[in-house]
Amino acid sequence: VEVRTDKCTRSIAGTVFGRNMPRVVSLDGFAMEMIPQGHVVICFNDDRPGVIGAVGAVFGSACVNIAHMTFGRKTDPAAAVLVLNLDTAPAEKQLEQIRAMEFIGEVYSFDLPPLPVE
Repeated sequence: VEVRTDKCTRSIAGTVFGRNMPRVVSLDGFAMEMIPQGHVVICFNDDRPGVIGAVGAVFGSACVNIAHMTFGRKTDPAAAVLVLNLDTAPAEKQLEQIRAMEFIGEVYSFDLPPLPVE
C-alpha cells in the first residue's frame, strides 16, 4: 500500500506466515519483519553503530521492556529504520529523548490492537 499526502509519501507491505502470523515486511522500502500489534515505536535514523543501544537505553532506564525489535537499512544513502514493540506505552519524555539524538530523523509512536489468537 502506498499513501501520498501533500507532506510525504509512505509505503508499507505485509504478508501472513502460516495461518495467523501477520508481519509488516517493508516500510518505505526498508526490509524488516515487524509484528503489527501493541505499543509500537518507529525510528527513522542514520545507519551507524550505537543507534540500537542508545534507543534501547532510553527505554531500559525508564523500565520499559522491549518485547520485539526489528530493523532495516538502505546503503545509499546510509539510512535505517528501527521498529520496537514495547510492553507498555512509551512516555512522551522517552520519545523526546530519542528525537533529540543527533542520528534520529523521525520518531512515531502508536498503539495497534492485539492479533487474534486461534
